[in-house]
Amino acid sequence: TRGSGTASKAIPGDLVGQPLAKDQAELRQLGFTHVGTATVQSSLAAGLVAATNPAAGTPTPLSDLVTLRVSSGPAPVAVPDVTGQPQAAATATLQAAGLKVATAAPQPSATVPSGSVISTDPPAGTSAPTGSTVTLTVSSGQQQVTIPNLTGQDGSTAGNKLGQLGLSVTTRYEASTKVQPGKVTRTDPAAGTPVPVGQTIVLYVSQGTTAPNVVGQAQQDAIAAVQAAGLNPTVQGQAVTDPSQDGVVQAESPAGGTGGLAPGSTVTLTVGHYTAPSTTTSSSTTSTTTTVPTSSTTSSSVTSPTTARTTTVP
Repeated sequence: TRGSGTASKAIPGDLVGQPLAKDQAELRQLGFTHVGTATVQSSLAAGLVAATNPAAGTPTPLSDLVTLRVSSGPAPVAVPDVTGQPQAAATATLQAAGLKVATAAPQPSATVPSGSVISTDPPAGTSAPTGSTVTLTVSSGQQQVTIPNLTGQDGSTAGNKLGQLGLSVTTRYEASTKVQPGKVTRTDPAAGTPVPVGQTIVLYVSQGTTAPNVVGQAQQDAIAAVQAAGLNPTVQGQAVTDPSQDGVVQAESPAGGTGGLAPGSTVTLTVGHYTAPSTTTSSSTTSTTTTVPTSSTTSSSVTSPTTARTTTVP
């Protein structure tokens, strides 16, 4: 209520936007004896004077009540749900709602694509003062791990190691001329490849090698085939009666087609060895009797033997 005194002054124009205590001190210094307060919502920070009554510049008796309207802060707004939006789109949405935007360190996510919003702080739907800051957590994509080199390790041990990295495992078996049965030959993707957590890795495990069927092959060809299978050939001889089987494999142990052999295992080749038989030729002995007349009455017989001879055919 305005008093009847004639002493008056204009309300200062610098009160809006200043802290309440500063304005109160300024008005009292000017001689205003009745300074009151009221709370209002405004875009100004809480505690700052948003308006005066009477308004700035109004001549006012010093004994009249001057009311300082103090801001309680901006009116609250509901934080929009920007989860899953690309960062740029989410920022625009929040700013349009009257909010400021900050960004936290990126975090890996198995479900949110890289560059899109995982969450906000405050969360979506929360009431926040206009002009307050909402912090975005943006996805860096799925967490990556590097496939270790598991070659030569036990299949089950290798599978456990991949599982501990957060990877799924499918096991397949294959022949190998170098890796022992039950040991890992390779992975797909290969060792050293970065992959997202949760990806399925194919783990290949050795079934060992298989003895080739070399029966009927020449010795040198058979040896080469066994060595190519990662096996160690040894040769033993066996007499044969057929010349065409000389130097030809008659049998092998383990038998051709035997699988699950450890590389370096011994394969025994039995190879034919032909020796030509000996042949003997002989002539019979014939006695010839010739009667030669003499001057006497006695006759004589002469026997001429034929010599026997043996020939060996090589």
